[in-house]
Amino acid sequence: MLNVEKNVIPGFNPVGNKNNTGKINSNVSGEDLDRDFEYGELDTKNGVLVKKVAEEIIRLIKESPNKNHLELIEYIQEKFKLIEIPTIDLKDTLWYKLTDGEHLGQNIQGFKIVTDGKGNKKKIHHIGFSSDVDYLDGLINRMIQKLKQLGYFDIINSKGNNK
Repeated sequence: MLNVEKNVIPGFNPVGNKNNTGKINSNVSGEDLDRDFEYGELDTKNGVLVKKVAEEIIRLIKESPNKNHLELIEYIQEKFKLIEIPTIDLKDTLWYKLTDGEHLGQNIQGFKIVTDGKGNKKKIHHIGFSSDVDYLDGLINRMIQKLKQLGYFDIINSKGNNK
C-alpha cells in the first residue's frame, strides 16, 4: 500500500540506492530512474518560473501552426537550448577580417539559425555597430584597401569577365 503522507512504498528506501545518486533504481536493470514532474509540489518562486516557461512554450506552438510535432519538438529544444547548435566563429568571417582593430561600437544583438547543404544547423550572429560618420568614411576606405589586399576585387573582376 502506498504511504500517501510520505509518498513512498513501505519497505522501500530510495536514499541508499546502489548508484549513490539519490534516485530510485530500476529493479530490473538497476539504472537510475527519473522522477515524474510533480506540478503540485512547486513552491511560489519555481511555480512562477514554470508558468512563464509553459506560457512561452504555448506561444512558440501558436506562432508555428505549420510545423508538425517533430518540428515543434526540435524548435522548442533549440529555443530552450536543450540541444547545442554551434555558433560560427566570428574570426572566420569577412566582417571580422575587415573590422578587426577598428574602433567600432559593436555588439551581438541576436542570431539566426541556418541549415547548411549537409543538414547541419549553425547560429549566425546579428551584429549592431555604431560610429561617427566621419570615422565610418575612413573605415570604408580602409575596407576597400583590405579587400584589394585580400584579392576580392580580382575575384569580382574575373566574374565580370565571364559574362
